[in-house]
Amino acid sequence: MIDAVDKEGIWLAANYNNIIGYKPGAPFCLYELSIVQNRECGLNMFYQCPFLDFYKYRRAEVIADTVTSFIRQYIEEGYYAPLNIDRGYLGFYGIGHRSNHEVMVYGYDDAKEEFLLCDNALNGKYRTDICCTYEEMRAGYGHYVPDNVKLDLHDGILLIAPTEDRFEYEFPVRVFEAQIREYLNIAPTFGGRERGEEWIYGFENYRYLTTYVDGIIRAKGKDFKKDIRCFCALLDHKKGLCHTFAYFEKYREVEEFWERYTRIVEKAFIIRNKVLKLYVEYKEEAAISPSGSIA
Repeated sequence: MIDAVDKEGIWLAANYNNIIGYKPGAPFCLYELSIVQNRECGLNMFYQCPFLDFYKYRRAEVIADTVTSFIRQYIEEGYYAPLNIDRGYLGFYGIGHRSNHEVMVYGYDDAKEEFLLCDNALNGKYRTDICCTYEEMRAGYGHYVPDNVKLDLHDGILLIAPTEDRFEYEFPVRVFEAQIREYLNIAPTFGGRERGEEWIYGFENYRYLTTYVDGIIRAKGKDFKKDIRCFCALLDHKKGLCHTFAYFEKYREVEEFWERYTRIVEKAFIIRNKVLKLYVEYKEEAAISPSGSIA
């Protein structure tokens, strides 16, 4: 959405320059890129991004009986609708228990009485073809009970749309520098995420990625949780930095970084694909040979 209106690529160049992982236990899952604005409440990115038109309604304002008409109305007006639901009420997921999760509704079909959703589905794979009926949405929304009152995204239904009004936004050099220092020093310069929870920053993530792959090899591909999100996040981080270096070179701030960094992006892409192959069919020679090792 941002890319559609940020013609200079200034927002993407300025943000997503760190990676953050949450380690509640084995296996480790590096799962997101980090921006300064998204640390504490989970919505500051929307509040502060000049390329998004953003509104938040509290759940008390949009009850289960009206959520279907609410979403349909604003999708018709060009908005996307991220919201938290209990996925246990949506047949697509096949979950027989409580499963609080954020999804983004981006379309609807009145003839089928269905919504179209974006979400991470099985094994962390990002899907844009998820459907749920209007009744499933009402049930999932109505039965959702916030499990983290510290994040304000848990207490609302959001509306976001791209906008070309950038409000004189300029590349924040000092903030970008601090993000890179945080990434290199594995210390949360801008504050942590959740008190009492374990988060790791920047370079520290690679140690856990290596440990994860070592665990796959030791188990010979058996009895481990398949979750590709950490390797997708690694690739996205490299692509994001490559975009930043391209932006710098465009304005002659640095030279030759972009071309050199594209080779790192290619390696991250190969690593992700090798892990996918191990998930599909574990072959020891592919996992540990000098030419094919991903450990």
